[in-house]
Amino acid sequence: MSNARGMKELRAFSLGKKLTLKQSFLAKCADCMGNYADGKLDCKIEECSLYPFMWYGGAWEGQGKENKVAIASKCCAFGTKKGKNGGIQ
Repeated sequence: MSNARGMKELRAFSLGKKLTLKQSFLAKCADCMGNYADGKLDCKIEECSLYPFMWYGGAWEGQGKENKVAIASKCCAFGTKKGKNGGIQ
C-alpha cells in the first residue's frame, strides 16, 4: 500500500538517504508489515518496542489524525522536516 505511513521513508532508506528518528520508526514498521500489502492494519505485536508509535496500532484507537500528530510530536519530540542531521522531508 504505497500511501501508508512509513512507505515514503522506507523507499528513501532503500535509496541510501539518511532518516530522522521518527522516519526510521515509520520505515521499520512498514518493513516489518511487508509494505502493508494486506492494508493499513495494526500489527498487534505489543511486545515490540516500537508498537506504541505504530501509526495504525491500538494505542491510537479513537484518536483523530490531528490528535495523533499532536500526541506523536509531544511525546516523541521529533518531526518529519529536514533537520541538521540531513533527514528527508
